[in-house]
Amino acid sequence: MKKISIVFILVFISSCIAPKKVILDKNFTGISKVNTVLNEDNYKARKTVYGFLDRKKLSGFILGIEESLQTPIKKGKTVVISFTQNGSNCILAGMDSHRISKVIDRQEKIFETFIDATGIQKFLVYTKNSFFTEFLKDRKKWQLDTSGFINDKILKLKETCSGFIILRPSGEYCIYYGGDSFSFLKDRLEVKDWSDKKSY
Repeated sequence: MKKISIVFILVFISSCIAPKKVILDKNFTGISKVNTVLNEDNYKARKTVYGFLDRKKLSGFILGIEESLQTPIKKGKTVVISFTQNGSNCILAGMDSHRISKVIDRQEKIFETFIDATGIQKFLVYTKNSFFTEFLKDRKKWQLDTSGFINDKILKLKETCSGFIILRPSGEYCIYYGGDSFSFLKDRLEVKDWSDKKSY
């Protein structure tokens, strides 16, 4: 009887806990209007950017990432950052809290599975004013962009709320803005020559 009472109390307490919420307050996010519908605007917001950093700029970028994530970057390693930021197009922001948690779980699993096989240094990162701060702040696999360096200096476009950057030891980089990007990320990691400037 005592065990049943304890179980009942635990179930009651858990049911009283408020569900995590997407933060859409403009004062927090800096975004006044968010499109959560899969439409033409969302497709147009998907962008791929290629570039190159000389040795000095690369060194500064690496230092900025290390300081913001409070993690050393291994020399000679390709760095992959899958990020969650704020953007004017974000389908995930329109979903219920349970589904958002499931999507994040799946994202973590896929990211860990295929990136581990490549021996690349990888990070799951969220910005300090992310729509999904409540969902990510207690997850051990996610790191906060503490200084805002990644958000301000690398992820300059704010049209989508997710994407990735691949930064090679040579200084080459590829940034993709948009969701459902894992197949494209896998392709860009496997292809040595980015001269095709392929877009998702």
